[in-house]
Amino acid sequence: MTSGPVQQDLGTFDSLVATMRVLRDPKGGCPWDIEQTHRSLRHTLLEETYETLEALDSEEPGHIVEELGDLLLQVVFHAQIGQGNGTFTIQDVIRGINEKLHRRHPHVFGDAHVADSSEVKVQWDQIKAQERQDNGQGEHSALDGVPKSMPALAYAQATQNRASRAGFAWEGDAQVLAKVTEEIEELESAASREEQERELEQELEEERQVERPGKLNSNNDILVILILILITKILCFLDSMNKSQTTINRVVATV
Repeated sequence: MTSGPVQQDLGTFDSLVATMRVLRDPKGGCPWDIEQTHRSLRHTLLEETYETLEALDSEEPGHIVEELGDLLLQVVFHAQIGQGNGTFTIQDVIRGINEKLHRRHPHVFGDAHVADSSEVKVQWDQIKAQERQDNGQGEHSALDGVPKSMPALAYAQATQNRASRAGFAWEGDAQVLAKVTEEIEELESAASREEQERELEQELEEERQVERPGKLNSNNDILVILILILITKILCFLDSMNKSQTTINRVVATV
């Protein structure tokens, strides 16, 4: 048996790192923990993230503490895998984020001045763009960096946020709903499969515009109903085209 960090104060970050090191120890560690890889833990990381979001919504301190701990474990777990592979350590992870926070907050750790949080966001984007240029990544789209592995609706939300920060945004829900109706008509009249799929993607994007963060509340639940009606219409359209279940499931996943 490998001796665990039982003599340590289990309330410290170092003790968590030590615990994970023991669990991953080939001599006496946990077989399941030892078998895990960065790839095998992808689903677990995603699941723990969603559970943390749910805990935050509950506003229950005990629940939040538990789920944040589970999420933190994933960071330490991946760092321990990295150390075992000889690629990186938890110190590299901490150093990297610390350096980034200092670089991107020159108004706190340097001599820069900002008037409000909106200027902080502008400054952040400017610094990020400069970092990309310094790293030889050159020109980039405002949508670069949005993970394509995100669920479809979350991906659409993230891209809409980026687009809004770049200066593109609809003026109101009525305008968006009019555009959604237009896209449905174009979807129904599309001549080819490729054109139909392109129109479908545009349609789902327009619906995401209606459901921008902060837009939905008890006073405009009618918008949610309209969105569901529109999505139902899309699903019926797909079914009439004899689309595969995989394609239909992909659309359902955005709801």
